Amino acid sequence: MQNLENVYESLKKQIEGEIISDFRCSECNNQVDLCKSQIMGKLPNVLILHLQRIVFDFQTFENSKLKNKFEYPMILDLAKYGAKQNINLTEEEKADPKNKEILEMLEYSDEEYIYRLVGVCIHRGTATAGHYWSLIHMKRGEQEPDPSAENSKWEDLASNWREFNDESVTYCLSKNV
Repeated sequence: MQNLENVYESLKKQIEGEIISDFRCSECNNQVDLCKSQIMGKLPNVLILHLQRIVFDFQTFENSKLKNKFEYPMILDLAKYGAKQNINLTEEEKADPKNKEILEMLEYSDEEYIYRLVGVCIHRGTATAGHYWSLIHMKRGEQEPDPSAENSKWEDLASNWREFNDESVTYCLSKNV
C-alpha cells in the first residue's frame, strides 16, 4: 500500500505485475526476464484484506508504520481483477486438460466478485506498539440490500455501524469508516 491511495490502485498494481530479471527457466536452463502478476480466481464468501502498513526502513534499519490515508469502497467490485477479464486462452490452450481450473474460473459470473464492507480493524500507534479496535456493520442476511444494489441503498444503512473499543461499544456513521 506504500505510495498507493486506494484498494483499486493496489489491485491494479498486482495485475500489472513486476519484472523479474535473470530468472532461470527450469525447462531450458536459460536466464530470462519474466513478468510476475496475480489475478483473482475462485474467491471465498468472506474476503479479508490486510494492509501491509509495517515496512522495514533501510535508512534506520527499523520497522516503521505507514500512516498515509488508504481509501476503500463500501461495495468492492473485483470483477475486472479476475480471470475472465485478464486471461485469453487460445483454442489449443482451452483443449489442454492442464487448463481445466483456468477454464472454470473463466465461467464465474461478475456477481461472484462483489463484496460489501462489513468490518475494519484499526491500529493506532507505532510499528512496535499500539492499540487495536474494530468498526463493524451490524446488518446481516435478510436485513441487508442485495449486494448488486446501487450504493445509495447501502448508505441508507449508514447508522448500522458500531465501534468496538475494549469495553466500549458506540454508534459510528459510515462516513467515519
